Amino acid sequence: MTKLSIKASEITNLTDARYFSAREVDWLGFSLDSSSESYLAPIQINAIREWISGPQIVVELGTLSGNDIIVQAIELLKPDAIQIGPFCDIDMLSAAGSVAVIRELVPDSLEQLDDYLFEWNAWRLHISFFTLNLEKNAFSWQLLKNNEKTLRSLKQLCNEYDVMLSLVFEPAELNEILFELKPFGLSFKGGEEEKTGMKSFEAIDEIFDLMEEIKYS
Repeated sequence: MTKLSIKASEITNLTDARYFSAREVDWLGFSLDSSSESYLAPIQINAIREWISGPQIVVELGTLSGNDIIVQAIELLKPDAIQIGPFCDIDMLSAAGSVAVIRELVPDSLEQLDDYLFEWNAWRLHISFFTLNLEKNAFSWQLLKNNEKTLRSLKQLCNEYDVMLSLVFEPAELNEILFELKPFGLSFKGGEEEKTGMKSFEAIDEIFDLMEEIKYS
């Protein structure tokens, strides 16, 4: 049976980091992109890491690109993986050395999924997996499944490549998503604390509980 890989992205606080670690996610991501609302300085990322164990650590570059940036991120944070965005070229990946590389794509429109079917082939041997961030532009499962062409393209992407999905959905839709798409994994976004050290995880708890019940293959 294939295990569904889980990534927690854009972690900004210790509360989230501890929660997702306790839930035994595979990857824990921290944004190093200063243009992002989820940005954390390297000293903050390293401080949180001291209190957690288990997940592999991902440095998320977002809009940042360049060999020097990749090298500096690895030297400062010594992550298990670097997540690059759409502005990184294949020839920059040598800067990552032995560190795993994840490629994130954030489509502005669902029509872009057709372009990915051809574009991704050149990348597949250079990266560990793709992260398809549909959540950022509020693309929901309801929208996807009601668009036959889009759904067909997304199914093909998940069939041909290792795709970690981030999308808007209700817990009751989880089984349908996994059955229809069979993705490599799912990505969930961290959020703000209500108070320091305090946060409600009721909604995400329901999803994680359901994932434990579903036999995924």
